[in-house]
Amino acid sequence: PFCVDMSNSVFAYLYGDQISQTTVYFSNTRGYKFQKFAYERQAELVGSLGGTFYFHSLSQVGLLLIDQGKAWFSYSEHPLNSSFGLPFDYNGTLGILITPGQKGILIFWFEKSLLVSRNS
Repeated sequence: PFCVDMSNSVFAYLYGDQISQTTVYFSNTRGYKFQKFAYERQAELVGSLGGTFYFHSLSQVGLLLIDQGKAWFSYSEHPLNSSFGLPFDYNGTLGILITPGQKGILIFWFEKSLLVSRNS
């Protein structure tokens, strides 16, 4: 993977780490200064961390959880934090495309599938 441009908002985390024990950091200074990102229900979550995303249309953060061939989002704020997003098959190496400055489109692709969220 490579980086062509960078957003002001940056998350840093260890991909694949157990979600209940990992530390996520957040920067709103293009990565010059980071602070710990507090996720209220993190200790209760099961699976590994597949990514951290800010959903502009929802005004909240979603953690991508991966467990036993399935993936889903856990959201940071009420009312979505009371349940998980719809699960989808996690069947291989995941490619993720988020263009800096583009809000509302998230693209995931695998070798045999393509998932697009038109409005996050």
